[in-house]
Amino acid sequence: DLSQANVVIIGGTGDIGGGCARIIAEEVNQITVTGRNPEKLERALQMLQGIKNGCEIKGTLNNQNAVKEADVVIAAASVTNSIIDINSFKPGAVICDLAYPKNISYVSCNRSDILIFSGGLTEIPGEINLGFEIGLPSQRTLYGCFAEAILLDCEKRYESFSYGTGNITREKVAEVKEMADRHGFDLAPFYWGDRRLDTDAILAIRKKAGA
Repeated sequence: DLSQANVVIIGGTGDIGGGCARIIAEEVNQITVTGRNPEKLERALQMLQGIKNGCEIKGTLNNQNAVKEADVVIAAASVTNSIIDINSFKPGAVICDLAYPKNISYVSCNRSDILIFSGGLTEIPGEINLGFEIGLPSQRTLYGCFAEAILLDCEKRYESFSYGTGNITREKVAEVKEMADRHGFDLAPFYWGDRRLDTDAILAIRKKAGA
């Protein structure tokens, strides 16, 4: 139940993390934004102050402490190594590893009571072979940023659609989703690293977590 959820955005001071924070804050009970720079964190929190749904808004520079009581974690920090201890997540937590490079979903993990999946992935209409490896789990998946550029080209809209601080809005997310629907693009299935998670796997996680 998102209306009761405690959500943490790791790297919420960036363009993508900030966009996620502004949109999700309209749906949840509490949102905590993390960042590395105090000034950027303060600016990100100021952008959230206009949300009028009663959502409690917090900010911190401590990622590890922030995630301990989180129901949902969106990791949008573009770093080359994992910045969160897997054991910090509470049972039943849902973790979306949104950044590139992925720094949580490919970490060795022996827990079966949390759901970690790679976010920012699109399922495309057919298989594609780029001729080189860019870390995608299947030939029918593509990074969302690539897909957005392709969709804009399909629509003959040669513009910087979402580039720049504050330009990822609910309206633009809805608009690019409409483009995706027209051209046969969809959200990718859940992948935990290279492993695709089906409904049975997700139900097993829920059972293990007591959710």
